[in-house]
Amino acid sequence: MYGRLIILCCLFSLTAAAQNQYKSFVKGVHGDSINKVDMSDRKQGKWVERFPALRGNPGYEEEGYYLDDLKVGTWKTYNLMGDKIAEETFRYGNKDGRCRYYTVAGLVREEYWRAPRKLDKQQLDTILVADPADPNVYKKVVLKMEGQSLRHGTWRYFDPVYGRVIAEEKYVLDVLQEGGAAAVAPRDTAVKKQVMPKLPDAPRMGGKSRNKSVIQ
Repeated sequence: MYGRLIILCCLFSLTAAAQNQYKSFVKGVHGDSINKVDMSDRKQGKWVERFPALRGNPGYEEEGYYLDDLKVGTWKTYNLMGDKIAEETFRYGNKDGRCRYYTVAGLVREEYWRAPRKLDKQQLDTILVADPADPNVYKKVVLKMEGQSLRHGTWRYFDPVYGRVIAEEKYVLDVLQEGGAAAVAPRDTAVKKQVMPKLPDAPRMGGKSRNKSVIQ
């Protein structure tokens, strides 16, 4: 009996000490602490944010993780009805790797990005790039990163209903490669597919949504 009380007191003390490290935080739907701001006013840990419709633009919700005020890892975005409209990956606040964008009908675009490998604003980065004359040969390229992401990889545009690829673009360090853009469909046509129709206002935070996002 006394042993259990001691354990509970220790857990309470540890929880209180951890919370004292933050200037503010919010209790999530599962009882965990989210939306934490440390004593230096930097966002930390898991965040869930809701943005209402503004000036004709539909509102949305997003969830993911911060490290020292910078987005890291996978971030997901939902419309106010709870449907996923984006899934992006971040490295030190910049897009890195695969990012996908959706409408209520399905996937419309897949992008690939390369973020700086370090936090420095200006740095040298070394990557392997295929030789244009021989795709089986790779060479090292040293480039200067300016603290922002570069388009790097094959971008694909999809028919959201049937799921087939309707256009492709290949980028190497933000440069569109010759012959890398497929002429299946114009880029503008594919991009326009991601425009969402204006949605009705969602219920307040206390209401119940379609249970596809973490905010309920």
